[in-house]
Amino acid sequence: MKPKEAAFLDAIRRNPADDVTRLVYADWLDEQGGEANAKKSAFLRLVSRLAEAPSGTDEPTPLRTDLREMAKGLDKKWVRVVCTVPIELCRIELEFAYECPKQWDRLRPTAKDNVRCCKACAQNVYYCTSLSDARKKGRFHCVAIDPRLSRRSGDLSRSPRRVRMGRFLPPRLVPPLDE
Repeated sequence: MKPKEAAFLDAIRRNPADDVTRLVYADWLDEQGGEANAKKSAFLRLVSRLAEAPSGTDEPTPLRTDLREMAKGLDKKWVRVVCTVPIELCRIELEFAYECPKQWDRLRPTAKDNVRCCKACAQNVYYCTSLSDARKKGRFHCVAIDPRLSRRSGDLSRSPRRVRMGRFLPPRLVPPLDE
């Protein structure tokens, strides 16, 4: 990796919500030429278009479908750094009625590229590269799912849980209702 490209990735890590850096990086990739750089550039531009699109639905859109197809040919570590994906399984928002940023790129970076922190609830959010990992981590954490994965409605469904004193209890730890 060229030092200039590493600098772009570091800038995106430090300020993941900055689409200007993504677009300048895309321009730089175009200037470098080559098929791999053209794919990365197109992906970055699509990520920026998605950031401008209205959110509020988890249903696949043509842009999200295009993003998934484009991401399949790219390095998963690179995608994790530059991508903007929705946050899923946010329990805190449901229980305590606060506004979750709901976007991976809106979260504060941590020392690990696959973990970011939500400022609103001070909880870690995990970037998952498989649905099985998302289901596992999603038992106790919010998740962001790699856009390369094929998705369908309800693919992260799990049994309902009860909350006691602000904490979620796994189904096996939920006390009987007559206690």
